[in-house]
Amino acid sequence: MSDAELFRRLALVFACSGGALVWGLTTAAFAPRRWGTQVAVALAGAVVACGGVALFVPDALPVAAGVSAALGVLAVGAVRAMIAAAATRLARPRVAGLLVSVAAAGGLVAEGWRYDRRSEELADQAFEMTDKDTPPATAVASVRVYTDRGTVVPVRVPVDPRTPTEATDDERGGEVLAKYSERWIRRGPPTDHSNCHGWVFTGGQFNLSGEQVDAILSENGYEKVDKPQAGDVVVYRADTLLRHTGVVQAVLPDGTVLVESKWGWMGVFLHAAGDSPYGQEYEFRRSPRAGHLLAGLPPVTGGGITRAAP
Repeated sequence: MSDAELFRRLALVFACSGGALVWGLTTAAFAPRRWGTQVAVALAGAVVACGGVALFVPDALPVAAGVSAALGVLAVGAVRAMIAAAATRLARPRVAGLLVSVAAAGGLVAEGWRYDRRSEELADQAFEMTDKDTPPATAVASVRVYTDRGTVVPVRVPVDPRTPTEATDDERGGEVLAKYSERWIRRGPPTDHSNCHGWVFTGGQFNLSGEQVDAILSENGYEKVDKPQAGDVVVYRADTLLRHTGVVQAVLPDGTVLVESKWGWMGVFLHAAGDSPYGQEYEFRRSPRAGHLLAGLPPVTGGGITRAAP
């Protein structure tokens, strides 16, 4: 199940359960006996259910309509009296309302829990896909690279990097690009010379551990911002694990943030901030310094290196 499908399911369950809660709690609290009042309560639940579905998953309106019809049927006292043949107490409005409310609340809690768990699983799976073919053989580079405060940052180089052809073939044989097809624009080829952090902070010359990034952000004056702009750094996390970094390229009129980033050893892609294998937990950082490159880097001499903007 994709992220979009997961969200659609969550929106559908929340909208329909919300409508049921409106009906159930109102019925339990006020026990309406007049026909007109019962219809009004049922309509209120239908508006919540159908309105929420119409906003987020309009093609699922038949499901919301079915839930609304069920609420309307339950609103009729004669129907509850018929059901009472099997469960006498259900004929009481407060009992019926409480039962529906408990069921709806349980559905909300269960679906919310399921959504959180499944989102984490999808993020973990996607992250593993970008990392599983990373060549493990790297060596510490001999250059001295450091932050603006002088803290040395260890950087690494591949011992036996793949050729451009080999890297391209491996990228095509993976699952990541297919999973995010039509949601990225290629800006650079795959290469073992750097990972995402190295692409941002070393100009694509070296691999850089995510464990070093928080120190770089702190010592190079990066502050968290709520309204990103071109040139900001975007940082993806999962709980306390820093997974990915990229650079904001533009913010569209509708608020969509376009990010350019290198997906592990794979290529460099332009994508919306939420359309990457690294999940939905991200933040934007801005620094008054010029560019994002660490101090002490040697001049770029080629070698298949794909660079971020300085």
